[in-house]
Amino acid sequence: MSNFIQKFYEMDPKTEELLFDATYLRNGMKVLIESPDLRANPRMGLAGSELDRARTANRWCTVSFLKVGGEFVDFIATYDDGIKRKRTYPVGCAWIVKKDSLQKPIEEPDVENARKRLVHELLQAMATTHPENEVPRDTMSIKYAEIAANSIMIGLGLPWRFTV
Repeated sequence: MSNFIQKFYEMDPKTEELLFDATYLRNGMKVLIESPDLRANPRMGLAGSELDRARTANRWCTVSFLKVGGEFVDFIATYDDGIKRKRTYPVGCAWIVKKDSLQKPIEEPDVENARKRLVHELLQAMATTHPENEVPRDTMSIKYAEIAANSIMIGLGLPWRFTV
């Protein structure tokens, strides 16, 4: 159990950085969920679901197959012992990242994920006018949301992507 990070672990600013939310995650980053509420407490003894939670949330993992969309982030977490697990968290969760795993400064915005989130938010807004308050999933509505997202990004001076 000594390889588990403690529940109330705080980042080491010399070797680690804090990511505001999952939109800043990148493949190849070595990360740990920041919130102690989402970690197990190894000092209290671990069995059953608490042991499973510690194996998932109380260990550093390397991110791969990252997918940030809508309200959740999904990725494959590879742990130091080679075990891989799919992890899903709310996008708003903060992450601690090892500085030596950063490929570029985290201050650079992830424009593509920002565009995807904007499309998702626009579709959510469209749901308020939809007959059953459901998020529209038809191709035309998605295209309109993508065009609107590109227009907003152009207005903000951000790179945009041509969609057909």
